[in-house]
Amino acid sequence: MRILSAAAAALIVLVGASPAAAQSRADSWRDRWVGTMGGEVGVATDNRSKFASKSGGDPAALAGVYAVTPDGAWYVEGEAETIRDSSGSDAEVTFAAGWRPRAFGADFDLSAARKVRVGAVPGTDTEAWEFTADGERAIGPFEGRLRLQQSPDGAGSTGAWVYFEVRLRWDVAPRWTLDAQVGTRDYEDDADDYSGASLGAIYAATDRLELDLRLVETDRAGEDGDPALVLSVISGF
Repeated sequence: MRILSAAAAALIVLVGASPAAAQSRADSWRDRWVGTMGGEVGVATDNRSKFASKSGGDPAALAGVYAVTPDGAWYVEGEAETIRDSSGSDAEVTFAAGWRPRAFGADFDLSAARKVRVGAVPGTDTEAWEFTADGERAIGPFEGRLRLQQSPDGAGSTGAWVYFEVRLRWDVAPRWTLDAQVGTRDYEDDADDYSGASLGAIYAATDRLELDLRLVETDRAGEDGDPALVLSVISGF
């Protein structure tokens, strides 16, 4: 009986709440969650992820959209990119959400992503979760980043894996940035572990157009790990 009385009292309070209070809560919600929206489209001579090719060395295209809260702390995004997979899939779609806190003088980015391969042979494992933790810090013209990624079960026959990467960027001129990365990917079964590195030059042609030219190399067996000179052109909107 006491539970019913408490529920009734709560209902009366909610129903009797002033429109001004309700509007205040709605405004607060909008202030926190309705922020900037945008996106990007791009093409590349090779779709490289964690240094390995996802397009078999063929050219690739991508398109994505995002929404960020006004304080820049929370975001959601979606992306589609062309790939070439043994399952028969030629595209991958990613949905992600993340949080970007700042602490100890560094910027962090913690996110969870759901990846889905499109058009694969029926019965193929086409979905995977991917979790990312980034830590970034800028000192003058230099910016360093540590990245840790993990998947409990990759798409296809890939099991669990962990990826670790170190990146250093140097703003050498107003529109020019040099970029160096080294990383390693360890699989649960240890059969396909590999390391990779890249060295690139990034040119911001405009505030919304970026060109990225880089040399990528891995010790991974097969054509998806072969050294390559990769050119990417990305346009934001």
